[in-house]
Amino acid sequence: MILYLHVHTAVIYPRKVDVIVNSSRSDLDLSRGRASKALLDAAGAAIQDECEEDYPRGIQDGEIAITSGGLLSCRAIYHGALSKYSSPDDEQVLVY
Repeated sequence: MILYLHVHTAVIYPRKVDVIVNSSRSDLDLSRGRASKALLDAAGAAIQDECEEDYPRGIQDGEIAITSGGLLSCRAIYHGALSKYSSPDDEQVLVY
């Protein structure tokens, strides 16, 4: 199996992609956090409804919740819960 991965850092709304990956809180409250809020505003309330219906207790750090793309041109949105970094070199680690 060949997997092609293209990473884009830009406004996501006009792009047609298969999947959007979102870093979210474990409670899947998409109205909190800049990226999640922007995604919720663009995709519509249906993705928050899906989170609440399919993941009523949220997800654990390291897990992924999958929703539709809502109003966006994508097949799905993967919402991943990440634990907070506590190293003084966090930004440096994330760059690599």
